[in-house]
Amino acid sequence: MKKLLLVLMMSAAAWCFSVQAENVFSSAETQKEQFIETININTADAATLQNLLKGVGSVKAKAIVAFRELNGPFQSLEELGQVKGIGEQILAENKARIVFE
Repeated sequence: MKKLLLVLMMSAAAWCFSVQAENVFSSAETQKEQFIETININTADAATLQNLLKGVGSVKAKAIVAFRELNGPFQSLEELGQVKGIGEQILAENKARIVFE
């Protein structure tokens, strides 16, 4: 009987630890998402764009800068989407990162 009680107590403790660990990891992911670094799309250089935007490598970063120099500052995500290689997926992945100030 003591062994059964001990097994039940250990199982309950393991379950509680598992639930707590899951909540801690979930909370950490939520906090991580809240602290996304923003980037001013109208002042950032190509290297900064490449480093901070998801899905943007050297070629796309240079295309953003060239488009901006030719057409003036970006006013919206839709306008940024006119840059060759910048599609809806890249805009969606970076929406929270991009500011136009």
